[in-house]
Amino acid sequence: MKNKVIKVLKDSESSQVQKYNELLDFISRSTKNTNLVRTFQTGFSPSKYDQLEHQVKKQFEISDLDIYNFQDEENNQVQELTATGADQGNGDQTQSNLEPENKLHIALAGNEPAQEGLKIRDEYEFLNDTNCPEEFHILVGQKITAWKEFAKEHQQLAIILSPEEAETEEGKAILTEFAELSDEEKEEVIYQLAKSTVENFQLNADIKNELDFYKEQGRVLGKHPKLKFLSMKQEIYEMSEADLINHRNNGQKNVSKIKKELEAEPGKESALERLENWEYRVKIVLERLATEFPPKEPSKPVKTITKK
Repeated sequence: MKNKVIKVLKDSESSQVQKYNELLDFISRSTKNTNLVRTFQTGFSPSKYDQLEHQVKKQFEISDLDIYNFQDEENNQVQELTATGADQGNGDQTQSNLEPENKLHIALAGNEPAQEGLKIRDEYEFLNDTNCPEEFHILVGQKITAWKEFAKEHQQLAIILSPEEAETEEGKAILTEFAELSDEEKEEVIYQLAKSTVENFQLNADIKNELDFYKEQGRVLGKHPKLKFLSMKQEIYEMSEADLINHRNNGQKNVSKIKKELEAEPGKESALERLENWEYRVKIVLERLATEFPPKEPSKPVKTITKK
């Protein structure tokens, strides 16, 4: 594995974000320090890349000289084979290797959610990374559902508002059912369909923004509620030791203040949400301080022996 790590470190063509994800995968598989891994799972930043590179070199005992002297033997062999024509006659093997992939696509042909999932994974390759935050996989599921619901409800709304275009049996059935409703019920159905259509369209767009931002920046945008805590964690893991201490102190004060507020107004939703946010922030700050900046033991005074 060491050579693979050096290959990534020496790679000058890939972006820092790509290298960051690859190095994170290496260190995740080689260390039992889950707190260290979590530090880097919150997303890319230039400073965190430098920290990760340092940790990887330390973990795999790689020096700058190792990187400088490294030769990609596998790539050299491929080039030699290509140059000498030694790869001729491998057509059957290539075909054989492709067969499982073809079978997979055939099996998924009638499975629309799975097909959509594959398309999204092709567009957002970070989803295939073993270190991809689980929250993004949840968002992808929501995105697929939101889009399917939007398409279905938009079609229903179009049929109701333009009955002359209802040519299919399904469309005619929708119109028949709609015609049996009272005027008040019809208004409610149209309102709910329009409302849900807009909400699902917006949800799909919001999730796309989150995926696009992470793809381009290697960071969490955090506008979607599902990514709220991941965004907080990302922010905290970019703090210096001094910032962490200040954040801890402010957080503990805020937690105490909000608890008093809830004593006066139990169940106040805005206060409960703020309490949840600050308690989470304090928790992550304390974890990071304990892991990366443990308190130093006070030095013991040196005893001096005086001669009488």
